[in-house]
Amino acid sequence: MTRVARSKLMLILAMLRELNSKVRYYASMVERSAERYREFAKRVEKIDAARARQAVREASTLEAFRSYLNRLSIFLENIILRIETLVTLGDVASCLALVKNLVEELRKGVAYRIPFIGIVVDNVDNLAREVVEETRLREAVAGLSVASVKRDEVRKVIEEAKKVAGLA
Repeated sequence: MTRVARSKLMLILAMLRELNSKVRYYASMVERSAERYREFAKRVEKIDAARARQAVREASTLEAFRSYLNRLSIFLENIILRIETLVTLGDVASCLALVKNLVEELRKGVAYRIPFIGIVVDNVDNLAREVVEETRLREAVAGLSVASVKRDEVRKVIEEAKKVAGLA
């Protein structure tokens, strides 16, 4: 693995870690908001029952969203651990295949419903494309060929992480 490819893969890892920390932060913010709605519902329950019911519905919606963000965080942690292992081993092809599948999963699931995730996903995708192009050019010059990574293996890693996180 060249230094440039390794540095870009490490940058992808850093971006994914930052994304995971943002997801955890937003989950805590959503939890606080849900708690405020529940407190509001308790205060106005005797005064205005309709507003109290509405606040309880809002709190339950926020709790469901917080739960989803927590599961997404667990999913990201599992994938980040796999990518770290592959970078340490120097397996560029497998690492890139895993990053590409991660990008696809995030785009299907959440990327464009939650704006900050969409931005990070697009940046990670652009970096992965740069590493792919650099690797292809280096191999073409050296006359080497990278062993193709089986998509089934990478898909299995993604599915396993989704099961662990409760997203499947």
